Parts: sequence; C-alpha cells; structure tokens
Amino acid sequence: MADETKLQAPAPATPADRSEAIYGSVLAASVIAAQSPAKNPPSAPTIIATLLATATVFWLVHVYCRVIGGQRGGGSPPIRPIMVEQAPVLYAALPPVLGAVLGWILGLRDAATAWLCLSIAVIAMVCWSIEGAVAMGVPHRVIVRSGLVSTLLGLVMIGLKAALGH
Repeated sequence: MADETKLQAPAPATPADRSEAIYGSVLAASVIAAQSPAKNPPSAPTIIATLLATATVFWLVHVYCRVIGGQRGGGSPPIRPIMVEQAPVLYAALPPVLGAVLGWILGLRDAATAWLCLSIAVIAMVCWSIEGAVAMGVPHRVIVRSGLVSTLLGLVMIGLKAALGH
C-alpha cells in the first residue's frame, strides 16, 4: 500500500509577518556592536564580510530548523519555499552592508563607519516593525507602539555599545 501522506512545507508566514526581517536587523546590529571595539574598530570590508557571513549562517540555520521541524512521516518538506520564507533574515543585512560600502567610498574612519552601520541596522529594524504593523492593518496606536518598542530596543543596543566601550 502506498503511503498517502504528502510532505508539505510548514505553513508560511503571513505576508504581513516581518519577524524574520526584524530578527535579521537585530542580528546585524548585534554583530556590528560586538565587532567594533573603540581601540581597534573593524574596517568597512571586515564589517561587510562579517555581516554577510553571519547573516548567511543564520539564514541556513533558520532553513535547517524549519526543515527539521516540518518533517512528517519520515521525510522532509520541500526546501525551496522554506528558503524563500526565511530569506528576510539574510536580506536584513543588506542595509548596514550598504552603509559600510558608503562609509568606505566616502573615506569615513572605521569607527564612524561602524556607527553608521549600527544606526542603519536600527533604523531598518524600526522600519520593518512599522511596515509590518501597517501591513497587518492594526490600529494606528498599535503601529506607533510597534515603532516605539523597536526604537527603544535599538537605543538599548546603541547604549550597550557605548557603555561597553565599543
């Protein structure tokens, strides 16, 4: 008797779900904050390479976890839809990467470039949060709260970076 259980990908996130992009922005901000010590800040190429490598590894881990979590009946769900669904974790590194490229082109000092990238990552996180709330059609007060919470989280990251001498 043939197994009639059909493997399916786990239910995709809703179009308004921006959680992976928000997570990716937090990841990018954290990577920048952790690698930019005050005495020896990384160069723009180092920031770019680290952001792209870290985002790629976390994207692959997210895909792997969704595939493993979606196993039913001894098989794996289709991987390609999961790869696409988890891609915002990867894409969220692009705004701060572009900031590093801009800092490099403009000849900014390494520390200034790191701060620029951190600021861009935080701004992107706030934008993803607000855009996701708008896409869900929630009331304006919820949109504002979403933006404020993201801003507060971003300020905490920036404050920690400054307090830790990074």
